[in-house]
Amino acid sequence: MDRNGNEKTKNKVDLKITNSASTTAAAVTATPSAVATATPDISAEYIFPDSNSEYLAKSDLKGLSQSKIRLAINEIYARRGAKFESASNKKYFESKSWYKATCSQSEAEKKFNKYEKKNVDLLVEYEESKGWR
Repeated sequence: MDRNGNEKTKNKVDLKITNSASTTAAAVTATPSAVATATPDISAEYIFPDSNSEYLAKSDLKGLSQSKIRLAINEIYARRGAKFESASNKKYFESKSWYKATCSQSEAEKKFNKYEKKNVDLLVEYEESKGWR
């Protein structure tokens, strides 16, 4: 009951389910919080979605090409707002919904947390071990 003496009810949504044999109407009860708005999964826009909050392992790098490893390094800089000079990096990161170019690469590096620092180190070491750097 609410303060006016009316019985509280949950929001109702009418749902029509159609198949080739018949059409059926059904009432579905849902709370407003249960009716979620679809939000895009931006983790698909990252090579390593959690490289700012988890340590990468060498095993995470296996099978990645030289260009993917390089993008993974630049992705960590991009998260911190690094501007890129190369046209290919600019184009790649500007296509990401999360990317905002706000500072130089050296300024971005100063913003790295402990995970980002270690992950860049690991990625660079991996490049070196492959002879890519």
